[in-house]
Amino acid sequence: MAYGYVLQAQMWIAFRDSNGYPMGALTTPDSPVNGTVYGAYVLNNAVEFAPDADTQAAVTFDNGGTRKGTTYAAGAVKGNVPFTLNTFDPTFYAYITKTTVDTSTNTTHTITTDNPRQASTPKFIVGFNIRTHDITTGKDKWETRIYPNAVIRQTAEGGAGNVTGDVSNPNNLSYVLIPSESTRSASGELFSGMGTGSFGSVAMVERWQGAYPLHLATYVDDGSAGTFTLPYRPALSTATGTADNNITTDGTQGSVTGINTSTGVVTRTATGAADIVVLLYGTEYVVP
Repeated sequence: MAYGYVLQAQMWIAFRDSNGYPMGALTTPDSPVNGTVYGAYVLNNAVEFAPDADTQAAVTFDNGGTRKGTTYAAGAVKGNVPFTLNTFDPTFYAYITKTTVDTSTNTTHTITTDNPRQASTPKFIVGFNIRTHDITTGKDKWETRIYPNAVIRQTAEGGAGNVTGDVSNPNNLSYVLIPSESTRSASGELFSGMGTGSFGSVAMVERWQGAYPLHLATYVDDGSAGTFTLPYRPALSTATGTADNNITTDGTQGSVTGINTSTGVVTRTATGAADIVVLLYGTEYVVP
């Protein structure tokens, strides 16, 4: 299999709790409410992302006018990930600056501010859905590039100027994602239990290739309810947990009873209260 990258589609972010689990748009990720679904926040205004090159020190052995050997020093430093939005999203801005979108001070205005005395930086799980083309089969597919432990900061505000002719995406806003190692995949599973073979069972980026763009949702079990509803309709109804819709409970892959592609309802047998059920699933981003 070999594929080329075609275009950037949805971008999504989820707050990351202290154990590495995704908690959707919950700004207090270590304090979820049982019986609640937390879906990743979707941005449809991402127009480009361009990861910097990884850096890894090369070690060469030269003598007698020839190179006798080459290796690399242990460990590569993952490059930062600059990305561009073509519109300002107040909610996203509030998430990354640990502020609040104020709609109460003046009911006809939305107010956001910076946070120059921000004391801590929120951690996110971030996904970029990218349409690809498989040159072996001739089919279009999707890659979801996921950073399971990242921080985000804005690097350039959107400006303004006189437009004198046709223009596409003027005055974009620039951001940078800075990744760190994670022992846990966005899917909820530990890398030590997966087959990627990464040294030390850690990773800074995941690439999931498949037939559909992926979305990330977490359900926190209340110990009694037998159903919950996903934020977007799943494209496929596979309920095994190990194919199509990836499903984990407290980090372990497992099945559910059923997944409805029309209503987005997931049917399962309730386990323990506060159990964390994570679905990384294909969708066309249609709300049930």
